[in-house]
Amino acid sequence: MVVLSPSVRAMVHVFGTRSWRVIPLNPITTRLDRFNIDNKAVFACGCLHWLIGDGKIIRLDMRTEEFGLIDLPKTQRHVSVRYKMVPDRLVDLHGEVGYVYCRFVGSLEVWVLKEREWAIHCRFYNKPPLTPSAIVTVLGSWNKDGDILMKADTSVVGPQLFVYSPKSDLLKEVELIRKPVDFDFADAFIYPSSLLSIHGINAYSIKETDMSKSVFLI
Repeated sequence: MVVLSPSVRAMVHVFGTRSWRVIPLNPITTRLDRFNIDNKAVFACGCLHWLIGDGKIIRLDMRTEEFGLIDLPKTQRHVSVRYKMVPDRLVDLHGEVGYVYCRFVGSLEVWVLKEREWAIHCRFYNKPPLTPSAIVTVLGSWNKDGDILMKADTSVVGPQLFVYSPKSDLLKEVELIRKPVDFDFADAFIYPSSLLSIHGINAYSIKETDMSKSVFLI
């Protein structure tokens, strides 16, 4: 378990022990007070990744416990107040770091970090059954084929889940067992099924999709 914040710098707790260990300061961690740290880290390739300010990602190598900085991809964003409703975020793209940002209303761009070089994964534009004004959030990779799971929030029907395939440019809705109105205040995240088996919870159903990941609604 890792805690990273401007106040405590970086601390590591090894499960099974009763103490925390402070990671020695270095030129990166001494600058943490300058950054706005995203509290959701993405684990990929043996490293934890946090999205921070100044167009940077801070990386912690769990083997060496050394920090590093990664520049975000150079992107061109249209000037719009609406995009601020969909904050930039990091996601797990089948074991790789993904970076998602809103280009303009109804448009998202997803990048993937490959060997410290950014490559475009897909560009998504709202399409039916989504309305042009729907607020879409990428949750992560749905399968090894590159499909992504997204949550869409609309004022008419409430939150919905969709799977988007960049290869075929198809958008499929995930059929929730409950009505969407039951999930007005719900959030969704993906967890690798090899980590934990949650018995008795059957939160989704979708046809003609390789469900290598599970969806958990809270």
